[in-house]
Amino acid sequence: MKTFNIVNFGCRASQSEGASIHQELVDARITSSDSPYDANVVIVNSCTVTAEADRDVRQMIRRIASRNPNAQIIVTGCYAQRAPEELAALPHVRYVVGNSHKPIVAELALHASAGHAEIF
Repeated sequence: MKTFNIVNFGCRASQSEGASIHQELVDARITSSDSPYDANVVIVNSCTVTAEADRDVRQMIRRIASRNPNAQIIVTGCYAQRAPEELAALPHVRYVVGNSHKPIVAELALHASAGHAEIF
């Protein structure tokens, strides 16, 4: 059974978008996990307000990859929009989705499988 977890960083808009993605996945009958460390798919909804925010996002992605080596990680949000190649190079990142393509994140999560990072 496929499970997912969403890790949100940033502003209220980011939190709201994360909630929308969560609802789309629940509606698709994917099970929500309480932790990114045991989910099959982890969506990191990023922020890029400061260099510290960028560092926090990278650190979280590395932590997820280390603790949950089978996870497929999808990174979206402002940091994904600004520096997609930087994020695509991190371990276990399957998709990097800029803000303009954020509506497809739930669909990507439904079909996430192992492979090289793809940037949208």
